[in-house]
Amino acid sequence: MALLPVQRGAAVTRSPRPPRRLPPPGADPRTWEVVIESGSAPSGSGAPATAARGSSSSEDGDSGLLATWIDDWQPEEAPLQAARQRAAEVGVGAVDPPTGAVLRLLAATVGARHVIELGTGAGVSSLWLLRGMRPDGVLTSVDAEPEHQRLAKASIAEAGVPSGRARLIGGRALQVLPRLSDAAYDLVFCDANRSENLDYLDAALRLLRPGGLVVFAGALGGGRVAEPSARDADTVALRELCRAVRDEPRLATAALPVGQGLLTACLTD
Repeated sequence: MALLPVQRGAAVTRSPRPPRRLPPPGADPRTWEVVIESGSAPSGSGAPATAARGSSSSEDGDSGLLATWIDDWQPEEAPLQAARQRAAEVGVGAVDPPTGAVLRLLAATVGARHVIELGTGAGVSSLWLLRGMRPDGVLTSVDAEPEHQRLAKASIAEAGVPSGRARLIGGRALQVLPRLSDAAYDLVFCDANRSENLDYLDAALRLLRPGGLVVFAGALGGGRVAEPSARDADTVALRELCRAVRDEPRLATAALPVGQGLLTACLTD
């Protein structure tokens, strides 16, 4: 039987759009697009035909809108806002609300009863951690600055946290950590001296129970760890930390692009 030609203007059934795909090995994920359309792939990428995404400016705008939406969707309560204001007044850093929400989630996920915080600040991250911990949980927070501890005590008291649930210790982290018990903690949150992060990692491996978490704040440097031209001391130290955590066989790891970046790891044995 002869095949009839398709007439001009006649409807033609298109093949379904191919599924989303990941970049092939060796492809640059910054230039390899995952939306499959007609067009040409980046030269030398080994990728199939793709269509360009929106401009970076539109993506930045979308990111800003999303951040605003998240802040409105899960606003901080008055005690957290007051703690954040105290931090701003003395110029001490504080985790942003999305990062705080992740800390609360991680503490709740492991059913944390015993948590170490390195870098108390004005108590912003302390309050987020306490909100995720079990009702009988105790937070041990270490900071070398007496003024930070004073502000944190005020923040914790204003939030109505019973005094026995927060143990604030003054002193340098590397002087305090050796005095804490082995395999007794569910989570170690590190937001102190970035140059000491590798030492904090070593201490966490001793202090955590199996299944416990170690979390490093600011570990992605707001994206600077991915910039080849960034070779300042802080960024180099963060890259070394990321490699050390990744290569430690006892840890299951994840880098979370929230805030300035959270590097998280679970002690598997």
